[in-house]
Amino acid sequence: MRLPSETRAFLQATDGVELDEGDRLWTRRDGSCRRWPLHLQDPVLEETWRTLFRRGKHAIAWAVEEPRADRPPTGCWYVCRDREFDLGKLSANTRSKVRRGRKRFRVEEVPAPSLLDQGWKAKVDTWGRFGFVPDRKAFERMCRHACESNAIRVLAALGVDHFSAWVAVLSTGDGHDIYDLASTNASLRDYPNNALFYVLLRRLLADEGSTRVDFGVSSLQPRSHVDTLHQFKLSMGFEAVPIHRAIRFHPLLAPLTTGPARMLVRAVANAFPSSISMQKLWGALECYGAVRK
Repeated sequence: MRLPSETRAFLQATDGVELDEGDRLWTRRDGSCRRWPLHLQDPVLEETWRTLFRRGKHAIAWAVEEPRADRPPTGCWYVCRDREFDLGKLSANTRSKVRRGRKRFRVEEVPAPSLLDQGWKAKVDTWGRFGFVPDRKAFERMCRHACESNAIRVLAALGVDHFSAWVAVLSTGDGHDIYDLASTNASLRDYPNNALFYVLLRRLLADEGSTRVDFGVSSLQPRSHVDTLHQFKLSMGFEAVPIHRAIRFHPLLAPLTTGPARMLVRAVANAFPSSISMQKLWGALECYGAVRK
């Protein structure tokens, strides 16, 4: 299925499209290039890799592939496909968190323009929990183009003068992709994310008949609270589907794939923990090396 034209336009405007393959796009973000959407997992042709690096300036390109004998699992793809999703599908502990969150916050779909003023605090807090500082200009660009597009929707758990939590979802035609999300530190004890994702999944899957909601893949970044995120996603009804993460590096970076060079990159990444690009490069090299052991 060819991606909706408005989705393609939104991604071109916010991330930039390096290669358009009709039913999928290769988009740029934080110095890397990835294939999207995630549920299309056929092997990447060698000619595609060559084309990407011939055209672009990115250091890394990666794609999700279905594991095979020569492509072992190297991560998880998170997806919810339950069109009968409801509160009863969740554990007693998660149901309690959802109820507490819904009692404390009103969750509703909000106009995209409101995200610019009321969503930034949550963005800063979320990135800060991972040791990073968000790019204000990139956030403004995303908000601006979300205002002009029907491909993206925003749901929020409403606080007093800002969004306590919000999620932006992008249409993939027959499904949806979690494009961005954030929550404030002060609100976490009242479980706004549990309330938000319950309402989101119930609305998209059960009420509107979406075939799936994608919630990304396990992170390449070493300092990414992997276990906490993994448990949250599973608790809210997402499956952790094993995937092979196919990774390629720009030809000029090929020397970095050797053992001694990887150790050097690791040292630099440790010295600059707030650099997203360095953390991704380190994680990609570690994943690349593990597959080839």
